[in-house]
Amino acid sequence: MNPAPILVCAHLDERAQRLLRESVPGDQLRFVPRAELRPGHPVLAAAEIAFGNIPGPLLAAAPRLRWMQLESVGFEYYQDPAHQKPGLVITNLKGMFEWPATETALGGLLALARGYTELIPAQAGRRWVELEVRPRTWTLHGRPALVLGAGSIGRRMRLLLEAFECRVQVYARSSPDATVRRPEDLPAAFAASEIVVCCLPKTPATIGLIGRELLRALPPSAVFVNIGRGAVVDEAALVEVMHERRFRGAVVDVTYAEPVPPDHPLWSCPNTIVTQHTGGGYADELLDKARCFLANLNRHRAGQPVQNQVDMARGY
Repeated sequence: MNPAPILVCAHLDERAQRLLRESVPGDQLRFVPRAELRPGHPVLAAAEIAFGNIPGPLLAAAPRLRWMQLESVGFEYYQDPAHQKPGLVITNLKGMFEWPATETALGGLLALARGYTELIPAQAGRRWVELEVRPRTWTLHGRPALVLGAGSIGRRMRLLLEAFECRVQVYARSSPDATVRRPEDLPAAFAASEIVVCCLPKTPATIGLIGRELLRALPPSAVFVNIGRGAVVDEAALVEVMHERRFRGAVVDVTYAEPVPPDHPLWSCPNTIVTQHTGGGYADELLDKARCFLANLNRHRAGQPVQNQVDMARGY
């Protein structure tokens, strides 16, 4: 009897696809672009294992599916009770993006601090602006900071900021590393921080958590960074406070709508760097996604628990 096909709907390049073909014996893999999946698709109906984010409404059309390896860390798309499938194990890529995401945050902070947002355009225009820019530069060293989230990205962000001798607080509901645990304590924590980095996932408890009150609590010397999820921040409030120049700047990797529409006011916010959800990216990203799936596939076939199972109830 032939084994059930493995549905691969993840976005992969040629190298990643070749690695999968070389690592999985026989003709077991079935590569189907996610956009082509429909109810009644024979591979969707037959697969017991999937690599890639099958759209939530289609899970009901996969009666044999027992394990789905996501190609992302985020899994909020599957928290809708209407799309949950009893007995389905979902694993994500937790931990894979901690270095690129935190380096994106750090790079944005340094670009604002050291005047790169002015120096790079000046270089393109062959203009020497030393005397104008130099007095406006500043340093990260020793500044009070707040990291929102204590997952792998939040922990790494804390370490990077501590390397600059920043005094770092951490907000998390249950982590033993947290120094701030209650949402009602966040206004005081924001008011005391010159660097705030949001690394929070999208959960019912975090949607819209960072609103006008918290953003207005930041001191004029502050920079706000979001490398978590766009839905955590009230985007209209962020645009408002940035246009009012209430604090030093912002680094925005994730947004409510992606791509950001061309006429969105976020594009014109002063002292704002929009990194367009590139925060988790790097050259071998797709190859490493395939490697993560294969490592979990080996555990699955050996009867061992697969790693990074998500907890729908907790939201991470």
